[in-house]
Amino acid sequence: MAGNIDEAVKETMENDLASGIVFSTSFVGMCVTIYAIFVVVQRKLHKNPFGILCLAHETPDLVILTTFAVFSAPATYLQLSGSTFDIVSKAFGHLDYFAWNITVYSHVTIAINRFTAIYFPIIYRQFFKVKTTLRVIGVYVLVSFLQTTPMFFDSCYLFYIPKVYLWAFSPTACGNTLQTVDMSLGISLMTISMVINMCTFWKIKSTMRGITSHVVSGDQKQHRQEVRFFMQALVQATVYIVKKLCFYVFSRFVTGKWSLFFITFYAWMLCHFLDGVILIVYNYRKNSRGGVGPTTVGTTKTKDRST
Repeated sequence: MAGNIDEAVKETMENDLASGIVFSTSFVGMCVTIYAIFVVVQRKLHKNPFGILCLAHETPDLVILTTFAVFSAPATYLQLSGSTFDIVSKAFGHLDYFAWNITVYSHVTIAINRFTAIYFPIIYRQFFKVKTTLRVIGVYVLVSFLQTTPMFFDSCYLFYIPKVYLWAFSPTACGNTLQTVDMSLGISLMTISMVINMCTFWKIKSTMRGITSHVVSGDQKQHRQEVRFFMQALVQATVYIVKKLCFYVFSRFVTGKWSLFFITFYAWMLCHFLDGVILIVYNYRKNSRGGVGPTTVGTTKTKDRST
């Protein structure tokens, strides 16, 4: 009897701790992401294609972190279950899967944006205008939604399990297919993004080496800015690849509720948390008066605000 009571108390304490970790991490992540979005909007960075892509990337981050804070944390604390909970859990899982796909495609688009800006600046200014960028975003948002259409069927879903603090795909053939597609497509797209980013890095490095001795100060400043934008994209893509590896590779080598929690669900939260942190870090710098000011998002300053 005493052993059962002790076990129940221990389980309750673990549930409380897990819900606290989920809520605190996701809530702080929400605040960071909201601030990152505020930076983009308040400083009018969203009038530039790269800024628009950053905004389109941070928005689904906020959606995912919000669902973790308002659903996963309370569900863990209260250990919810039942048919109504299952319906709500699947609905949030559907939303999160949709938002996650958007963030993956946005990473690839940002990598292409930086690659084009560095290698083909003239083409960049002609193609990556505001309207064109919005159309591109619309396309990958639509593709992201289409990827979730199997989840409208009862046998296909992503759901939360409060007892073990994990999100999981349905244990069905359709669920297994969704998981396989998510793993293979996600890792493939992020690998492509990294390859593009490394090509961009090589170009930036060779260009800066060639102009160091004779460029004017303004050109040096512009190239340093390009390096910051590239580093932002590279670091964010690296975080996403690590998250995918944690979720689908490293998790196979660990056992235990807490180990799986930290290497899967917590890694997912931390991924979106860090997205906002990285954007803020690479778009803010100290100005000459000691205050804090944003960098200008974009590859070049032009009179055409649509570029």
